[in-house]
Amino acid sequence: MRCSTSDIESLADRIRKSGVWVSWDLRITEQTAAQLIGVTQRTLRSWRDEGRGPAYVAAEKRRLTYRIADVLTWIESRRADPAGK
Repeated sequence: MRCSTSDIESLADRIRKSGVWVSWDLRITEQTAAQLIGVTQRTLRSWRDEGRGPAYVAAEKRRLTYRIADVLTWIESRRADPAGK
């Protein structure tokens, strides 16, 4: 299942309403991405160092952000169907 643009924008609005930063092009901080995935920032950093995890944007070496669409796509790619379907 792929998230639609309206789904992504709706999630971005919910994140903004909670007082969390979302960029004009729907990027979020490492902390917010980790929360969406359900892991710690440390885990997300480890995955990144190992070449795992969702794609990220490195605007500056110390300022990494994640596109909401990339995080949701990565989550969906990890989906396992216990029935094997």
